[in-house]
Amino acid sequence: MSISNGSLKNLNIVNGRRINLRLVQEKDAEFILSLRLNPALNRFIGFTSPSLEIQREWINHSIANLNDYMFIVEDKNGIPNGTIAIYNVDFERGLAEWGRWIMKPNSSMYFSIESNILALYFAFEKLKLKKLIGGNNNKNYSSIKFHSMYATITSIDNLHTWYEIENSNYQKALILFKAYHKIEY
Repeated sequence: MSISNGSLKNLNIVNGRRINLRLVQEKDAEFILSLRLNPALNRFIGFTSPSLEIQREWINHSIANLNDYMFIVEDKNGIPNGTIAIYNVDFERGLAEWGRWIMKPNSSMYFSIESNILALYFAFEKLKLKKLIGGNNNKNYSSIKFHSMYATITSIDNLHTWYEIENSNYQKALILFKAYHKIEY
């Protein structure tokens, strides 16, 4: 796994075994909107305006925000398969949120798991963060089950299951999902 082309915000690609992560660009607006408006995918995410122009504005805001790393998950042919992000980064505290993880319905399970590992790699190895926080809608059973294999569940309320990921959780994920990535540990 490697990162190429300069500073973190000018990052082009995080290379994985089967997929790459690249920072979102305005040209990705239609793809992201297709994911977020897909009824099979949006059951557990917040409202998204169907406006392509609003999506473009949101992407441009993300690009300009030095504390927001929104990635497109691409296969090795450059075909978009999903999104994932590390955002609201607080470098002083070493803390960020993890999420915006949504994959096309026909994407490989390998792509889903590897995109998660690549995002964790970026957060802990490149941004040098200490902790990620995230949450899942309580009805998103498969995502909760996946995260509970390595993340620490911190609370459960009426709507969400909240978790945190520290470096030890990241190391556990590397071992647990070693068949899905090529990180040496």
